Amino acid sequence: MPEPRTNSSTAADEQPDTGSRKPPRLPYEDGVFLALHLIRKMSSAEFEKMLRLLNEHHAQVAASDGANVES
Repeated sequence: MPEPRTNSSTAADEQPDTGSRKPPRLPYEDGVFLALHLIRKMSSAEFEKMLRLLNEHHAQVAASDGANVES
């Protein structure tokens, strides 16, 4: 007759951590937080790529908004 098990762990407890945890949600409504986070976390090269793209987008939106303004 087998001895009773003293370990109360379940099969799920014995599974290796695969990193399937969801990352935290980015606070898209807080531009200052996002900017400071990216400044701190991104490499200089990637930050410059992102900044160039954002500036191009900003210029396009500003030009589009200016074209839609009635005088």
